[in-house]
Amino acid sequence: MNDKTAASCLIGRGEHLKLRRHNGGSSAVAASASASRSDCILDRIDVVGDAARPALPDLGLAPGRLGPAQSLPPLPTRGTGVEFHAAILGVAGGRRHALGRGAQSHDDWRGRRRGGGGGGGGGGGGSLAPPSPTGNVSVSVSVLGSTKDNAAAPAAAACAKGIGGGAVTWSDRISRAWTSMARSDWKMPLFISTVFSLLVVSHMTLQMVAPHLIWNPFLWGCYRIYLPDGISKSLEEACLDGNAFSEDKERGGGGDRSGGRYSSFKSDVVENSFRPPLCLSEREWNELSSGQLSSYDPDDVSAVEQGLEYLRNRSGGLIVNALARNVADSIPALRQNMDGLASLFLKDGDDDRSSRRGARLSLVVFENDSTDGTREVFQRWSDEESGRPGGPRYVVDVMGCGPRNPDCKLGIVDRYDVPLTKATASGVGRLGEFRQILMDYVLGKKEYRDFSHMVILDADLGVSLSPLGLLHTLGLEGGRIARDYVIASSSMQVWPGTLGTITPPYDFSAFRPMEGESNRKVRGMHRRFCELMPAGDRWRNLCDASSPMQLFMVQSANDVANHRDRPYEVVSAFNGLTMYPMALIRERGDKARYDAGNDGQRCEHIGFNLSLGKTMYVNPKWKMNLRPERPGGPSGLQAVKTLIYAIVGRPGIVTLLVLSKICCFYVIVSACWIIFTTVRSLSRSCPEIWGLLVSLGQQLCRGNIRCLFIDVKMGSNAFEMREIREKE
Repeated sequence: MNDKTAASCLIGRGEHLKLRRHNGGSSAVAASASASRSDCILDRIDVVGDAARPALPDLGLAPGRLGPAQSLPPLPTRGTGVEFHAAILGVAGGRRHALGRGAQSHDDWRGRRRGGGGGGGGGGGGSLAPPSPTGNVSVSVSVLGSTKDNAAAPAAAACAKGIGGGAVTWSDRISRAWTSMARSDWKMPLFISTVFSLLVVSHMTLQMVAPHLIWNPFLWGCYRIYLPDGISKSLEEACLDGNAFSEDKERGGGGDRSGGRYSSFKSDVVENSFRPPLCLSEREWNELSSGQLSSYDPDDVSAVEQGLEYLRNRSGGLIVNALARNVADSIPALRQNMDGLASLFLKDGDDDRSSRRGARLSLVVFENDSTDGTREVFQRWSDEESGRPGGPRYVVDVMGCGPRNPDCKLGIVDRYDVPLTKATASGVGRLGEFRQILMDYVLGKKEYRDFSHMVILDADLGVSLSPLGLLHTLGLEGGRIARDYVIASSSMQVWPGTLGTITPPYDFSAFRPMEGESNRKVRGMHRRFCELMPAGDRWRNLCDASSPMQLFMVQSANDVANHRDRPYEVVSAFNGLTMYPMALIRERGDKARYDAGNDGQRCEHIGFNLSLGKTMYVNPKWKMNLRPERPGGPSGLQAVKTLIYAIVGRPGIVTLLVLSKICCFYVIVSACWIIFTTVRSLSRSCPEIWGLLVSLGQQLCRGNIRCLFIDVKMGSNAFEMREIREKE
């Protein structure tokens, strides 16, 4: 043969071989071979040619570069079950022909040969020499030789050393595995899904062990945390007499609500002529509401002013209720919040000595078993406020545990320090019991008899409590909702394992949605998820924070498309900060009690909210962004122990959670992979389609609709021309 042969790779260590032969420039044969090193001699040969008559011995395989004189190694056939498959399609005169030895009338020719000696390059004496049709010829040959039989031991040894000799390296095996995955419709999606799942688990662990904003890149620059140190400064020049809006309306200022905006306050010039609501600039409204309220929104201004008027003139007082244990580093932020709330109670013109109306604000704390000096810090704060010149603005009331144990040294182990290997250890601990003690203390103390509302909060939040958000909550619908119903905030948190893409409301364990037909199936799935372990098992408490169904229901209820920035109804919620009407609690009497359910694993807030006999609301405009550095639940060394206990104590549950993540990712990744491979195949087989898609994408990005239609027309013309060429 006068063929010119060129090889594009070395087959001594590589997987693929591409060979191109030129015969006088009029015909071409392109061959690719994949040499398997595990259980076969030759895996596949693809031949595409024009009037070609290829023969397998001509495609030589040997170490080094290919040459025309080299030949295939013998293929083992005795007792090994060599199987070869050929699909030869020819196009001649517009007709499709199936060409193959002994099966020229079939589209698919299969042959199975057993026995016979090791033949030459034709695969054990069998050669493939299809007739030469006119037109294009495509040959696909797959030869699989099993090496599991003892008779094929020499061949197995040859396979183990590689085609034509040479040791098999780890890089060869990795390359072969990667090639196998890339060619598979399910292996690569499964691999990518596993990588994504491991990324989620790793990020979740990192966010728990060393929580920080830096691990959440999707929140960089768009997740602002409002700290309480700016509250007092923003309220220094505020007009809190409750008449600001009325005076502006009489003067023709900001009272016009018909346009939905305060046109009087759109520029500095106008602001100098007309007093803005509460004498607070838009920046100060933003600071005091954690970015949720605007001085230009008449509904926001109206609700805040009505809440302020109620708090200063009709409210009996406000109690802030908190449990505390090892929160000494969070007390300065809590003190700044209390100082800001005190400013809302003081009337304009009151001097310090006549400002004892501020005693209508009280912080009541139950502290126990702290090791960081929390009780001492609270007590020092209480002494400083009570001895303040001019009288206290509010009361800091730190509960004791009787004359025998005034410092509440109860010797109780923190609930996060109880190993998860103890199946029936309560995930709630004694929080419900302590909250009930604190509630009974408030209800039984005569100083609090006339107080109208109580705010229950987590003492370790460390962020602004949004004083304008609190006033907005009190003034919703003229104060009707806050007077008769419990209202929770919508504090947001960073969700571990999402890189900051999901920021749901805080405290999943206390959430229960309104029950309806729309969420019936999801609630059922969540219930079965929690029933993976029997009643009384600690998993019944952890499942609320681990369930994807619970996350779905929380996110659905908090979706602005559903609530449209209006308070939405729920069965139970807490979110780190909730306001209770004292009249409702007193009306329920002994029925209003905290409890952790029959098995001691239910969140105590759910029990108390259910005991009030009414649904409650969540105000989406009373919102705080919680600090990623202080997530809810355990962190640091405590989180490490919790994770270890979870793996050791609940290996089945942990495995199930990881597998469920892989399955969820696989559904999405496999669909995307099929789309990707389809588009890639189209781009290779039909460049016109790829060029058209690229051009369409460019025109869409530019917004050029006219050029878009031109590209579609040009693409249609290109397809027509291609059909004409193929017919010719």
